[in-house]
Amino acid sequence: GLKSNDFENLLGCMDRLTRREKAIIIRRFGMTDGHPETLDKVAETFGISRERVRQLQVKSIRKLKESMGKKYKDNFFIPKYF
Repeated sequence: GLKSNDFENLLGCMDRLTRREKAIIIRRFGMTDGHPETLDKVAETFGISRERVRQLQVKSIRKLKESMGKKYKDNFFIPKYF
């Protein structure tokens, strides 16, 4: 599972994301309530296409991986679904 410290590190790196990217990641992976939302649900919430949500998700995950890698080198955790 996700350890508290890992979660805090991940949240810290999310500062690199735009407000919309951060909200999409939080909703897609259920980071606040433990209930991930579908691409369709997130798209409806933001008034954008399902494909655009997917693109922003991929872009955001790439940014997170880069940020986590630079900050924590090989000693970092990114959940498998990333």
